[in-house]
This record gives sequence, structure tokens and C-alpha cells, in this order.
Amino acid sequence: MELHRRLFGVDKLVPKSLIEISGPSNSGKTLLVQQLMAHYICDLNWEILFLNLSHKLQIHNFARIITEKASTSSNENLEKRLNSVKLINCFSPKELDESLEIIKYMLLGNRNIKLIAIDTLSEFFWLDMEQRTTKINKLKYYVKYVQSLEAICREVNVCGMWTVDNKFVSQMQNGANDPFRIDHKLRFSILPQGGVELNGQSVELTNQGVKFIEDAY
Repeated sequence: MELHRRLFGVDKLVPKSLIEISGPSNSGKTLLVQQLMAHYICDLNWEILFLNLSHKLQIHNFARIITEKASTSSNENLEKRLNSVKLINCFSPKELDESLEIIKYMLLGNRNIKLIAIDTLSEFFWLDMEQRTTKINKLKYYVKYVQSLEAICREVNVCGMWTVDNKFVSQMQNGANDPFRIDHKLRFSILPQGGVELNGQSVELTNQGVKFIEDAY
């Protein structure tokens, strides 16, 4: 996959790798997650544990991306590949916390799962704040959940990938004092004059996924 090689320099991630996909709303984060998951499923035969917090993933778009990636119109093959994604829907902070407690045991019971993907890690911040007696800021909230995910990935030897609103990472400093190590940071930005960039490169958002402008035509 050319996109994967361009973003990461390799076709396959090293186990325990952590990937942060940040950006403003509607910048392409969920679309990129679908695209990357299709690569892991179709090209590497990975199984994926997907925690769905934002419920933005559209199954028909995901199925289209997989179908084009696998170059097959077989409903049987499509169903098999879709079943490679183990879906956990979360609708509250409590459900997210409970899911993070149990997924380690799910992973230990299924060594074919190579990736935990979460969309969107910051989804329940405001709902969580309403239920808290002690308030925390966006950065501390974000650090808490990334550290939880990091611990699971390190222990069970799987990769972790998540999307997050850029407001939650704007205070992060790149350096030795970071509270965790993120191996790959993919940052979307929406330009004032229109258009979208990914890590400073112009991209186009299509039904087939995220495409760098020079590769789109």
C-alpha cells in the first residue's frame, strides 16, 4: 500500500507501535482509519479490535474500501474480511473504561488480533466532565487514556491506533518529558483557504480514502 509506506516508511508496523491521528472535525481522521484497517486486513490478514466511540464509521464506505483493496466482488470474501474487525461500541465513559479493562483478556484469547483501533479517543470528554466531582483538563484526560492503551499494547504485543481532536494534543510537547511514546503522529489540518493537509502535505478526501494530491490523478 503506497499510502501506508508513505506515512510509515514500511508496509507493516512493528508490534507495540502507537499511532496518533489528530486533527479538527471533518478533516479525514475516521476515513484514514478505515483505509489503514483495510490495508491490515487485506494485505496482512490481521484481525482488529475496533472501539467505536464516535460512531462515524460508515460500514458501506468501509466495505467499499475493502472491496477495492481486495479486488474482489465476492460477498463471501467481503463478509470474511469484515468479520476480521471485532467491534465494540461504547456510548459512555463508563463503557469505555469497562472495555479497556476487558480487552486485554480478549487479546490474550485471540492472538490473531494485531491492532487496537479507537475512534475517537476524546469523544466522551464533556460527558465525563459532567459526571466528575474533580475536573481535569483536556491534556490530562487524553494522557490518562493513551497511557491505559499503551500499557495494554506493550503487555499483549499489539499495535494501537486512535483518532483524537487536535485540541487535546495541542499542549503536548515533543521530547523526553512526554508521558508516553507515540511512534507515529499523523496530523490533519484544514487550511484557511480550503483544502486539507496531512503532515503538511496536501490531500484529497474521497470515497476511496485519503489520497495525496499528486497521487490522486
